Amino acid sequence: MKIINAHDEAKTNFKNLYVSACIGNFDGVHKGHQELIAKTVKSAKENDGISIAITFNHNTKILNNERKFLTTLYEKTSIIETLGIDYVYLIDFPDGISELSSYEFTKKYLVDTLRIKEIYIGENFRFGHKRSGTPDNLVEFGKSFGFKTHILKLVTLSGMVVSSTIARTAVNEGRVDIGMNLLGYPYFLRGVIGRGKNRGKKFVYPTANLYNIDELKLIPGEGVYSTIAIFDRLEYFSLTNIGPQPTFQDEKMSIESYILDFQREIYGKDIALLFLRKLRNIIHFNSSYELKKQIESDKLEALKDFESYLKDPHVKMLSWLR
Repeated sequence: MKIINAHDEAKTNFKNLYVSACIGNFDGVHKGHQELIAKTVKSAKENDGISIAITFNHNTKILNNERKFLTTLYEKTSIIETLGIDYVYLIDFPDGISELSSYEFTKKYLVDTLRIKEIYIGENFRFGHKRSGTPDNLVEFGKSFGFKTHILKLVTLSGMVVSSTIARTAVNEGRVDIGMNLLGYPYFLRGVIGRGKNRGKKFVYPTANLYNIDELKLIPGEGVYSTIAIFDRLEYFSLTNIGPQPTFQDEKMSIESYILDFQREIYGKDIALLFLRKLRNIIHFNSSYELKKQIESDKLEALKDFESYLKDPHVKMLSWLR
């Protein structure tokens, strides 16, 4: 898969090719996005053409300092690549495009640059200045410019609409199991293993502290989670605490993972944590002994999550993490 930035017009010579495209923010690349992408890839193959996912690189410092994302740009494009797309066409936002009318956006990017033959969108897709463009508008533009627009209905699970907004809310509230159902894979964090205050090693169990997380990445809500730790291309069962450590009078937020049955020094290594389920809230214990007893109970509770994960480890979509 190749990534093309909208500023680099020299790499967008698709004049004599059948271009099948889909477009969206694709934050999290959830099950609804996956359906759009699958249809785009299928159409391109059937027409001996190429598939393009058009997406946006948001400058959140301009848009909203508080906004966080399910996936960074690197993570988003890595997941899209596993779904078989040939090209990702990346448009920086806002960077001027927010002022384009829906018609101007269509002509500039879809027609003059990418020369699409067909495009797949969700029924809630909006584009152009102040999100004024609708799917029906794109259908009409397509008739004028000679491309076909396919509007897909929103995907629902148990009556719940699959959307990035709902997935972000679920993860933010610690409901990572719901997030996993919406995304089709476990929510994850990536970072580097660093040294903490060694309280776990001294009083309870040795733990790995996660640092260097992308500033735009959404952190799950406070609590203790069953997780899968991935480093050195191997996976390990783990329990992860997000939040303060009241037992040790430490109110500072940290992300600390206890990797089960593991003793090696791994400081400085890249790590990914896959979040399976929130086991409990953070609790103040009167002693490290009480905390250790609770962790043993947490391990037993987490076993069912680990067993479920082994049955479906989401190898394809997260293969780039391993």
